[in-house]
Amino acid sequence: MKSFLQPIMAILWKDLLTEIRSKEIITPLVGFSVVTILIFSMLFSGSSQLSNKFASSILWIGFTFGGILGLIKIFSSEKENNGMAGLSSSSANTEQIYFGKLISTFLFLSIVELIMLPVFGILFNIQIFILELWLITLLGTLGFSAIGTTFSAMTMNLRSKDIMLPILFLPIVIPVIIAAVSSSTEIINGGSLSEIHIWLELLVVFDALFILIGAWTFRFVTEE
Repeated sequence: MKSFLQPIMAILWKDLLTEIRSKEIITPLVGFSVVTILIFSMLFSGSSQLSNKFASSILWIGFTFGGILGLIKIFSSEKENNGMAGLSSSSANTEQIYFGKLISTFLFLSIVELIMLPVFGILFNIQIFILELWLITLLGTLGFSAIGTTFSAMTMNLRSKDIMLPILFLPIVIPVIIAAVSSSTEIINGGSLSEIHIWLELLVVFDALFILIGAWTFRFVTEE
C-alpha cells in the first residue's frame, strides 16, 4: 500500500510546488469564477426571489467554467514542461499517475471553491455555512475532477484542446452537475438532508463510477 501511495504523493507534491511558484492555476480560476458570479448577481439584483431560485445554477456555472479553465491549464503546463513524458518514464504506473493528477486537480478546484463560496454568499445574500452545501460541493468537485482528469490528458496534445475539451467533457459530466445543482437548490431554500439523499447517493455513485473508468482508461488516453 505504501509503495502504491508514494508515487501518488510525489506527483501531488510536484504539482503543489509548481503552483506555489507559478500561481498559474488558482489565481486566474478565482478571478474568472468570481467575475462570472458577479455578472449574474448584477443581473438578478432586482429580484431576490429569482436570485434564490437560480442561485445554485449560477454557482455551478461559475464552478464548471472555472473548472474547465483549470483542467486546461493543469495539463497545458505538463505539456509545456514535458511533464507527462517524465511521469510516464518514471517508476509510477498509469493508475498512480491518474490518482496523483486527480488529487491535484481536486485540491486546486476545492481551494478555488473555498474562496468562491463566501463571495457567492455575500453577493446573493445566502447562508453558505451549511454542512450539506459543502458536502454537495466536495462530491460534485470530485466527480468533476475524476472525469476531467481523463479528458484533459486525452486532449492535451491537440492544437484545439481549448475547444475540444469542453465539447467532449461537458456531455459526460452533466449528470454530476444536475445532481449538484438540484441538491444545492434544495439546501439553499431550506431543505434538509433527508430531502436530498437521493441526489447525494447519485453523486456518490457517479464519483465512484468516474474514478473507476478514469483509472482504467488513463493508460489508453496517455499513450503516444
